[in-house]
Amino acid sequence: MASIERELPKCPLCLCEPFLPTTLNIFQKDADDDVIGIKKCLATSKNPMCLPCVKDFINSQKGKNLVCPYKCCIGFKAHKLYQTYGDSLRQKNEFAEMCMWTTLYNYGVLNTKCNLCEYNCSSLEETLNHLNNSCIKRKLSCNECKNLVSLNEIDIHNLNCKLESYTFL
Repeated sequence: MASIERELPKCPLCLCEPFLPTTLNIFQKDADDDVIGIKKCLATSKNPMCLPCVKDFINSQKGKNLVCPYKCCIGFKAHKLYQTYGDSLRQKNEFAEMCMWTTLYNYGVLNTKCNLCEYNCSSLEETLNHLNNSCIKRKLSCNECKNLVSLNEIDIHNLNCKLESYTFL
């Protein structure tokens, strides 16, 4: 019997197999800026993005508007940015797609290799906590300019950012 090769999904942003695959939520609002609906982007449900990629993507879009990377959904970011991806009803300290990630891991198809630092996690728990605790390329917010900067570049950025904030006579 011939073996069937499975085609791996690709993140539309980094074009790699998604690390912690995540979907995008588009918020619909009325004229008073009140949320009147939440729409899960169907394209990202079928072909999810990496968790780090979706965070970068949301932060790269200026203002409150949000257009999905497939250009099929147009709406707004959530007031709490973490609700713009994953399970929109979760709390801030909960994992974005816990149900999906657990299921994929149990079937042996969850990508456990970080696309940022190339580290291969050995368990589901390590995979889930890698981006928050041990990835040397995870993004942190600069205290001065509030831009997201990789952990391994934060010292250089902080030095340059502080220099730029001073006025020289």
